[in-house]
Amino acid sequence: NLINEILQLKLSAENENVKLVNLTLEFYSPENVSLDVYIDKNNNGELNPVDVKIGEVTSGRDTMVISLDYTLNQGADENMLFVYNLDGNSAIGENSIKLNSLVGTGIASGSLISFLGLPIESNMMTILNEKTCLGNLDLALEPNPVFSGTKIIASINGLTGCNNKK
Repeated sequence: NLINEILQLKLSAENENVKLVNLTLEFYSPENVSLDVYIDKNNNGELNPVDVKIGEVTSGRDTMVISLDYTLNQGADENMLFVYNLDGNSAIGENSIKLNSLVGTGIASGSLISFLGLPIESNMMTILNEKTCLGNLDLALEPNPVFSGTKIIASINGLTGCNNKK
């Protein structure tokens, strides 16, 4: 399976610890997708073993509410990371998400807390046809060395599956 980090969001709680309850996402995808939500513990924008999974949806399509399980500590900035899980059979086309809401509950106050700055849209991820022209490229120029003003012939070898592409 392939993973693709599609959105990173910085979170902070100012006056109290906040229990993250749920978020609402819109999916723009040619088929159902699998998406995981993590706290990016090393804040590098990439999924790593140290990151903490706090939510998931395995058949995301249209608009979905995802339950979360994480407490955001007062005064600590954390990054939330949204990760697509892809397999070799993922549909060709454009994929993106739009985070419409993020809801939490104040631990001390019990108050419902909404986060500012939403909605926010992810980058577009495009799944293309499978690559067929693969291998180690070997480029030969004739004459070698090349001189200005002379006819140059370039030969490419070492690729397979190109089906006479030029």
